Amino acid sequence: MLLSNSTNIVSAIIAVAGALSTLTSAEAGEHAPKVQALPDAAKSAASPVDAVANPPPFDEICFAETICGLKEKLRWQKPAWDTDFCKQIAHDFVTVAEQFDLHPALLLAIAINESDLDEKAVLPTVRGDSVYAKDGGLMGIRCVLDDKGRCTNGNVKGRMWTNIMTPQENIVLGAKELANYRD
Repeated sequence: MLLSNSTNIVSAIIAVAGALSTLTSAEAGEHAPKVQALPDAAKSAASPVDAVANPPPFDEICFAETICGLKEKLRWQKPAWDTDFCKQIAHDFVTVAEQFDLHPALLLAIAINESDLDEKAVLPTVRGDSVYAKDGGLMGIRCVLDDKGRCTNGNVKGRMWTNIMTPQENIVLGAKELANYRD
């Protein structure tokens, strides 16, 4: 279930932040940030508040490389993602994060916590002899199922389980759920 353990989410966020901040220039290649000294006039005007209000542009290519690296470490007996898939997932995280005013690394951290970056992850909940609900996809979206495979709960009500499992839709639903908690 999304946000099921806040301690694990915090740990995942710290891990993602560490992975993003420890890339060396050689690992980041041409995408490494160029550090320039601020002019003296700009030094006095710059403040931590300005940095939060006007963050630097997010490097989607570096983010995709980081995602591929993390997937490689987490994938235990699962197939690796190719570069194009990592780029698509990174683009989805960045685009959806902008849409819901979230940080892409936060969405990535939740995906690590919920599924170990396994887009096909499923955790069924069984009641009696049948599956009552499934938590699945990158973001661990919960779907309480009806007899036709549709969800009957919350933001996913009326959606087919198979549609929720597509990575892009799963990321959107996870971000929407997180934004609901925030708001």
